[in-house]
Amino acid sequence: MAPCGSPTATWSRDGREPRLNIYVLNKSTALTDAQIQNWIPAFNVFVGHVQEWWPRPAQLIWCPKNKEPADAWKLVFADKSDEAGDLGYHDFTADGRPISYVFAGDDLKYGYSPTVTATHEIAEMIADPWISEVFQVSNTEFFAKEICDPCEDDQFAYSIRVAPFPSIKASDFVLPKWFIPGSTGQFDKTKKIHAPLKILSGGYMSVFTSGKGWKQVNARKTGALVTTKPDPKGKGRYGRLTKYGRDRKTALRWH
Repeated sequence: MAPCGSPTATWSRDGREPRLNIYVLNKSTALTDAQIQNWIPAFNVFVGHVQEWWPRPAQLIWCPKNKEPADAWKLVFADKSDEAGDLGYHDFTADGRPISYVFAGDDLKYGYSPTVTATHEIAEMIADPWISEVFQVSNTEFFAKEICDPCEDDQFAYSIRVAPFPSIKASDFVLPKWFIPGSTGQFDKTKKIHAPLKILSGGYMSVFTSGKGWKQVNARKTGALVTTKPDPKGKGRYGRLTKYGRDRKTALRWH
């Protein structure tokens, strides 16, 4: 494995493909460095699970916070969110480097798993690093490529253990078939979803409708779907989101 401070990408052991290096930093007082370091082997197993369906080679690498690289993909553990209601989010820096935050203090305070939040953000960094991709599901509707949101609740997480370290809880995530109406087969990693476009209890999805803009569809704990619009920053409860909503006001001028 590449040391902290290596280039953004390094070659796999067999030399066949480059792997993106995602540097893991602890700026939280709620977790020790040792706790997070013990999770990284399982995080890398999780990356392999994601890559079976969303193929972007990557690896998680520990990096002490006093050696934080300036230009790199990062997963940062912090204490308290700067966005009300967010347990974690993924974003990108001004120079286009994807970065995710896990607010471990808030996770623990409100009874959520920091490793579910971390794996949620890892998966979505891999699937859509620049928070810009969508799936067309009809002639007028597009779903954001947020692969953990429909099944993000901790109850749908699964366990990964890499000896000799303790097991972690990892986020469920949807597979490409989930975005295809009428498709059959497996729709998510843990096989909890039984139909395309189905949102599990506690999950949500950002949906763009032509002529109307973005909205967010939330699944309540009861299973009932509630639509809000425009796509809000928060869901009215704690959750894992993008730093910014998909509703972007930029006006393009073509020359």
